Amino acid sequence: MKTTMKAQAFLFIVFSALIVTMALTTSCETKAQKEAQAKAAKIEAERIAEQERIAEEKRAEEERKKNVDPYLEKGWDFILRRLKCPSTASLAGYVSPKEEANTGMAREVGINGLEIAMFSVDAQNSFGAMLEVTYFVFYKYGEPKVMMEHEDLVQAIYSSYGLKNTLCMMEIND
Repeated sequence: MKTTMKAQAFLFIVFSALIVTMALTTSCETKAQKEAQAKAAKIEAERIAEQERIAEEKRAEEERKKNVDPYLEKGWDFILRRLKCPSTASLAGYVSPKEEANTGMAREVGINGLEIAMFSVDAQNSFGAMLEVTYFVFYKYGEPKVMMEHEDLVQAIYSSYGLKNTLCMMEIND
């Protein structure tokens, strides 16, 4: 009977040690699994945040495109195509054809469908000097047709031809 008790005691100790070892192994595996799950959750949260940021940027860009003045976009492109160094150009100022000063000037010229926008442009000339030049873009029914520097516009206004005839010679006619 003593042998059986000793054997039972021995088996109890072995099983207890085995249970403790399994518990420790399980808790280590559980800890490692929890760390891996936490890391995976963090990566997923970062991915979702990045997707939301990209979506917000797209929404903001679409909203900006909706609010862009078509005269500004077309006129700026029209000016850039005519500059010697368009890559150096930046828009310093803009007055829409819808502003009172420009609508009044367009009415005075007396050409149907004429609209005028003013652009102040900082750009390099062919010698590399930075200049600010004011351009007037003349639109016919919403499409840019002629671009004039401020000095050329003043000269056309005070010439014997007048601005209307000058523009007509540049093919902005009724």
